[in-house]
Amino acid sequence: MDQIGNNNDDRNRLDEIALKEAIIGLDDREKNILKLRFFRGKTQVEVAQEIGISQAQVSRLEKGAPGKIKKALQQKRVNLRRLTRFFSLPYYNLSFLLTKKLHCTIIK
Repeated sequence: MDQIGNNNDDRNRLDEIALKEAIIGLDDREKNILKLRFFRGKTQVEVAQEIGISQAQVSRLEKGAPGKIKKALQQKRVNLRRLTRFFSLPYYNLSFLLTKKLHCTIIK
C-alpha cells in the first residue's frame, strides 16, 4: 500500500539539506575549528596551537561560523524557527544544533 507523505516531513528534510549545504559552505579553517572545539573537546588555546593562529582568532572564527550558516539559510528562505524545532533545540542556539545533529557534515 502506498503511503501519503507529510508536508512537514518534506519541509523538514529540505531544511536539513539546506543546513548541511550551509555548513559545507564554510571554509576549511572554520569547519576544522568547529570539529576540534565541539567534537574533539579542545579548548580555544589548544585549537590555536594546533592550527597555528591566536586564541583570539579561534574565538572570532568560532563565533562567526553560526552567523554565516544563518545568513546562508536566510538566503534560501529557510524558516529558522521551524528548523530548530525540528531538531528540538531553542531558536537562538544554532551552534548547539551544529554539534547535536550535523557532525558528519563537518568531519570528513
